[in-house]
Amino acid sequence: MATVLIIGASRGIGLETVKAALEAGHSVRALARSARRIPIDRPKLEKMAGDALETATVKRALSGVGVVIQSLGVSAGPEVILKPTQFSLKRRECLSPRWRRLTSNS
Repeated sequence: MATVLIIGASRGIGLETVKAALEAGHSVRALARSARRIPIDRPKLEKMAGDALETATVKRALSGVGVVIQSLGVSAGPEVILKPTQFSLKRRECLSPRWRRLTSNS
């Protein structure tokens, strides 16, 4: 099963998505500024602290994942993440060639 990267995983929809992905048997990389506060400890959960608006952080988080779910609590759309990290769905500079979708919940 693919590793799922959940951006904005520390609370709200992101935290619930972490729980659902783990329950479904996925390995999860949970990216959040306050990752250590995620109230879950499971063998298949990797907590990663960092700012999702920093290019280097997102590139590190993308390594080895097959699915990305963006659930940052921001008022703007996915361009808030996509533009600063300099990857686009057209050019796929950072996205793995096997990815077909980026899910954004905010």
